[in-house]
Amino acid sequence: LIWCGTAVSELPPALRGGIRALDPCEDGTILVATNDNGIQTAPYTVDLARASTRVGQATRLAGEARYVQKIAMPGWRLYDSVSQTLTA
Repeated sequence: LIWCGTAVSELPPALRGGIRALDPCEDGTILVATNDNGIQTAPYTVDLARASTRVGQATRLAGEARYVQKIAMPGWRLYDSVSQTLTA
C-alpha cells in the first residue's frame, strides 16, 4: 500500500482502529467508515502497470457512520457542464 506517496506496511494511525466499510468512486476518491464510526475520504489512483494503489491524504468528515456507500449520480457530468455553461 502506498499512503500519501510513501510505501507503508501498515495503515496510517487514523485507520488503525479498523475499517468497517471502504467504497471507491469513479471521481478518484474513496470513502471510509472506521470502526469508531468515523467517516474519512481520500483521493486515490491505481497504477495497473506497477500493480500498485496510491492513496492521498485522508480528510475526516463531520458526522458518524456505521456504513458508507458512494452511489453514482446519473447525469452528474451533464449537470456539471450545464453549471459551467451558465456561469461562464
